[in-house]
Amino acid sequence: MKHILLLSPLAALILAGCGGPTPQVEKDGEDIAAVEAATEAEVANIESEIEAVPVEATLPGIMADLITADYSEFETVRYEAGNIDLNADGVDEWLVYVMGPGICGSGGCPLKVLGQNDDGVFTIATLSVTQMPVGVFDSQTEGWRDLAVTVGGGGMEYGVARVPYSGDSYASNPTVAPAELTEESFTTVIALPSFE
Repeated sequence: MKHILLLSPLAALILAGCGGPTPQVEKDGEDIAAVEAATEAEVANIESEIEAVPVEATLPGIMADLITADYSEFETVRYEAGNIDLNADGVDEWLVYVMGPGICGSGGCPLKVLGQNDDGVFTIATLSVTQMPVGVFDSQTEGWRDLAVTVGGGGMEYGVARVPYSGDSYASNPTVAPAELTEESFTTVIALPSFE
């Protein structure tokens, strides 16, 4: 949400630049050129924040095919993905934040946790109502790192939930137990998109 609100000055600046030179005008005693210069400085600050966001890894084709198959009834499917070894077996699992019209609701979008072995690709878990960023905590449950999932929207305040592994999967809803809200820091695996 922060990025959407912050992009408004960027969009205004881009659109203003399309019309050619802007005459210096005053409105209610304000120098418009000074306001535009301040807006340019704000945009530069926003761009430096966006550039600091880590770039997600590219999802391997076989996993992208699984996402496409899982959401085949939807016309437009987008995703952000990142990889990390969740169970210390030396093989990375993939976190995939799936987006698109009809896929997401007011509480967020699904987060898929994918694994791969000699038999192919498989879904470890699908979590509902998640927001970005997502990542992992240093803590573990049953040998798997606890997920850090941003939650909020749909009437819920924004926060980060610790989602533990439970036997064969992660809890499917990060807004109810056994997931719990926490203020602990975590390692980001999927950051907010850069909109570039």
